[in-house]
Amino acid sequence: GEIKKFEGYHDYEGEAITIVVIDDVHTIDYYYTAIEYEVVIKHVSARDNSVVLASETKTVCIDQEITVYTKTIDGYSINNQFVKFIMDGVTVEYTISYNPVEVNINVNHIGYEGRVLDTELVQSWYGLTIRIPYKIFTGYSSPSDYFTYTISNEKNNLVNLSYIPNRYDITIHHVNENRVK
Repeated sequence: GEIKKFEGYHDYEGEAITIVVIDDVHTIDYYYTAIEYEVVIKHVSARDNSVVLASETKTVCIDQEITVYTKTIDGYSINNQFVKFIMDGVTVEYTISYNPVEVNINVNHIGYEGRVLDTELVQSWYGLTIRIPYKIFTGYSSPSDYFTYTISNEKNNLVNLSYIPNRYDITIHHVNENRVK
């Protein structure tokens, strides 16, 4: 018989072995060793492909079915509990995309002695760093143009932006009822 080459398998090395002879028909079996591939499984955000969990590596052979169980990651959701694929000998990296959870951020604009000047609801996604702009309020100054906030949990996102009351110089004139000093 003729030795063949198969993608995903090492070239045959060794001698052919006659297994069975029936009615002058010889069956010859050649044994090939499958090539092992390192497949990197990446866990990334579906929003921007940022890494949400360290990659893992699996050693597999051609035509082998691979089952990768998805992970529970704070701030992310995924539709499947596992992902299956067949090793094709070409793919050396497989990516699982997780959906970031949309998050509500309650923003309080706080003035003198804790007085709430305004409130607002800002929506964004878990894991993002966002800029929340300060507003303009009569009689107050803001410490900067915006506040930088990193969303690190799914719930209870509360941001208090404090404003500085303006100070004014006032001149007081003491006068009598005729407005004379």
